[in-house]
Amino acid sequence: MRYTVTDGVAFFEGQVSSARLIRPIETSMDSVFRQTQLRSIESLKQAMAKRARMLGGNCIVCFEYGQKQSSFMKSLISRDDIYWHGKGIVAVVDPDAVH
Repeated sequence: MRYTVTDGVAFFEGQVSSARLIRPIETSMDSVFRQTQLRSIESLKQAMAKRARMLGGNCIVCFEYGQKQSSFMKSLISRDDIYWHGKGIVAVVDPDAVH
């Protein structure tokens, strides 16, 4: 099974049968005061990895990510009208069980 690792947290785009699920999370990289469109997917994954570790997880399963358009009102006060978003389920998985 393919996965990537950011800050010690594994990101799986699919399910992992041996994972013990903790809880779903969603993260957005939008800001009024700085440009977030130019940030990379790695910035999003770093923020999600931090939350996963705080919840006691070592991976995120069912990871989905992309860029979204801000609402009209938000785009009036923001430097960007596009932002990164990600979601998945924080989980714990035995690294030896994943191939």
